[in-house]
Amino acid sequence: MRTIDGSRKLLVSVRDVEEAVAALAGGAEIIDVKEPTRGSLGRANEQTLSIIAQALTCDPSKTVMSAALGEVCDSSHADGYRVPDEVRFAKLGLSRLAGDSRWIERWDEVRKAYERVRGKTLDWVAVIYADDVAAQSPSGDEIIASAAETGCVGVLVDTWSKREGTLLDLAPVSKLVEWTERVHENGMFFAVAGRLSQNDLSRLYDVDTDVIAVRSAVCQGQNRKARVEAERVAELLREINRMPALPTSMRRAFVDHSGH
Repeated sequence: MRTIDGSRKLLVSVRDVEEAVAALAGGAEIIDVKEPTRGSLGRANEQTLSIIAQALTCDPSKTVMSAALGEVCDSSHADGYRVPDEVRFAKLGLSRLAGDSRWIERWDEVRKAYERVRGKTLDWVAVIYADDVAAQSPSGDEIIASAAETGCVGVLVDTWSKREGTLLDLAPVSKLVEWTERVHENGMFFAVAGRLSQNDLSRLYDVDTDVIAVRSAVCQGQNRKARVEAERVAELLREINRMPALPTSMRRAFVDHSGH
């Protein structure tokens, strides 16, 4: 494991192979597959994920793949869904688990179920919902502690509802800074998402985030259900690259992993 180079990485969430190709053409370093009509971490059809994975293997050095796999409380996880070998990172939401004394066990059980079908491990990214009250999810502090204890490699802060405000409406920058420090202290990378736009980047200058994750910002009309456009990806990436450089920290790198 090596340190990252201090630059923030751009993750673009896509719903099909055409969007994946557009995101890659625009310069996205991480291609995340999800179905936005199914919620914040809506799981794409298994065939869709497989087709995208096959399409991106033409030059795997250019990108890293991740996948959203829905919510732990969903009942469809035992259906034999197979995550392709090309996918490195996976995310599961923890909505409707606040107050459940077994939420960590349930989260771990679902993760292991996916790995059994796949036949190999995944690098898991824990997800904090900034609107945790609406999502009925455990708190950010609880999730960070549990992510470190259960071997996650990263933590993403996102929004559960896409109608109640953006990440920066729901989570003060001071809280993001606090979470970032705790995540890095535990050797994990930190990512932010939640209807972030190009105009929000200046407000993230003080947040030592490793990954900026978007969908709506690079879609037609900034509508997350519209199409991802390569030109919008490239424009956003240029703005991210203009952000002040981050300090080089001893933490897990997003794009380099000796096990893959």
